[in-house]
Amino acid sequence: MATFLDLSILRFLTPLFTFLFILIISYAVLDKFKLLGDHFAPKAIASFSIAMIFIFSTRMLAIVNTATPWFILMILFGFFIAAMLMFLGVKESAIEKTVGGGTVVWVVLIVSLILFIIIIVQAFQDVESPYGDEQPEKTRTTESLSALVHPRLLGALFLLIVSTFAVMFISQGFIKPS
Repeated sequence: MATFLDLSILRFLTPLFTFLFILIISYAVLDKFKLLGDHFAPKAIASFSIAMIFIFSTRMLAIVNTATPWFILMILFGFFIAAMLMFLGVKESAIEKTVGGGTVVWVVLIVSLILFIIIIVQAFQDVESPYGDEQPEKTRTTESLSALVHPRLLGALFLLIVSTFAVMFISQGFIKPS
């Protein structure tokens, strides 16, 4: 039965939307940085070629289709934080000064990089290893390495780094009085 809330047709249009998204983004990057000059045709051909390469690679489609909603969510989250701060009385110039200071840029860059790495690992996780199912012999080096990259240790290090930065930012203050 057809309903207004049945959006399953969008599943068939996802490759078209992805193609248009990659075409527009690649053309915008080529136009912004003038990589192929000021003429329209070379930039259009290059961006069309890039979009076609992405469309023919199912793993790249999976990466783009998974990453796009997360990055849009991060952008909306940033807008909502800025709107909330302005609603609470923080001046727009103070927000611009804080965001332009570099700390926020680095945090967003690191979070984006971590998110991108997670998405790439998720897209390529079912790729077979060229080494087969051979179990390497356990040596002191391999056991030490597996202990260093254990998820519990990495999680503890991540929490330690986050708490260190939190203490540093709280003690220094985010916005210094002008």
